[in-house]
Amino acid sequence: SASVYFVLGLGTQKAGTTWLHRHLASMPQVDMGLIKEYRIWETRYLSYGHLTQPSLKNFLRRPQKEWLRWRMLRRPGVYEDYFRQLTGSGITHTGDITPDYSGLNAEHLSEIRERLINTGFQPKAVYLLRDPVDRCWSAARYYHQSLDPRRAKNYLATADNQGLSAEALLLKHVEDDRFQAHTRYESIVSAVESAFQPDEYFFAIYEELFTDSVQSELHAFLDLPLSANNTGVINASPEASISPELSASLRSRFATTYEFCYQRFPQTKDLWVPS
Repeated sequence: SASVYFVLGLGTQKAGTTWLHRHLASMPQVDMGLIKEYRIWETRYLSYGHLTQPSLKNFLRRPQKEWLRWRMLRRPGVYEDYFRQLTGSGITHTGDITPDYSGLNAEHLSEIRERLINTGFQPKAVYLLRDPVDRCWSAARYYHQSLDPRRAKNYLATADNQGLSAEALLLKHVEDDRFQAHTRYESIVSAVESAFQPDEYFFAIYEELFTDSVQSELHAFLDLPLSANNTGVINASPEASISPELSASLRSRFATTYEFCYQRFPQTKDLWVPS
């Protein structure tokens, strides 16, 4: 029988995951379902996952999506069965691209892989990396845009963060579990390599994601044809430069991450140079 693929997007935030979701969803062989980020495994396993538990407000705002998420969280098998029923009739690919999955460990990923295989999927894990300083700064600017607690568009939209600059917001929260999970690439890369077979995972560097060679590799990995709509950065944060002092501080803070990536992904030595 023909292969049926499940694309598990593990992150990282501000490194091209929105582009990946929209690109896949635009292809006739792919059905990504109702929700952009399902957030099931983050909610089940991670300390900050309770932030995505369905609330009455969310149920009233988008009942179909929240009811689906509620059932996936509380009933074994609903997650896998939902995606399986999306396939067939020419649909060979589905998936869940949730950047907060970058906090999962090898044990979590092994369980997810087993569930997918037992449901008849070939798992395809994708992880996108970006210069740690640029990633953190982009995330801080993204969160800073929507700090109004009345809108509460993100987990940092709290009263005590009001009035902070983007740089101050970053300095205050760079050690949070969530920020760390998105930036300590050595943890998730090692977990992925431990949980999946070599032909089941794909790492790409954001700074070269939109080159012809990486696009070709990505599509070959996913067993999808190259298409004309492969380019274009989506969901970019507003342009603003980071101060040299903060940049240097962050590079020092994430020195072990840079060193790991220089060894594991040698091209990052040239791509991730201080600005």
